[in-house]
Amino acid sequence: MSQSDIEIVERRRTFIRVGLFFVIIGTMPFYLLGFILWGTTPDPQAETRIATQTPQTTPISNPTTTTPLPTLTLLPVSTLSPLGPTPGQFIPPPIIRTNTPLPPVFIPTSTTAPTLTPFPSATPFPTNTNIPVIPTFTPIPPTPLPPPSDTPLPPPSDTPPPPETTASP
Repeated sequence: MSQSDIEIVERRRTFIRVGLFFVIIGTMPFYLLGFILWGTTPDPQAETRIATQTPQTTPISNPTTTTPLPTLTLLPVSTLSPLGPTPGQFIPPPIIRTNTPLPPVFIPTSTTAPTLTPFPSATPFPTNTNIPVIPTFTPIPPTPLPPPSDTPLPPPSDTPPPPETTASP
């Protein structure tokens, strides 16, 4: 954002803040007037209290009687209403408390702590035992080859070699 964009946003915010401040200041008199009127309203039951009070002093002459003030009825009042009667208030039945025995309470008694089981002692290994000897594998050394000789080998032929004879014992 460039510097001019930031200035435009700040001016817009300032304008909104000033406008809302003037709206608040403009409505304050109405709130004050409402509180004043609310505090100075006459008591709606004051007329009935004044009319039902009996005089404290006895007049000496000209006994006067209080007459109710005339009332003005603007609209004729119908005794028939399109609405049904207002339902009565629900009053729940009273709760009757009775002394019922409580279930028995189990209170455990104190018991001694269990004893610890000692670890088994180390048993010595048996002595003088014959250990079986396991044979080990020893490789057989290879047989040495006969030393090389300078005797020529016979040429190959197609005739079979003579059968070997074995000496009989």
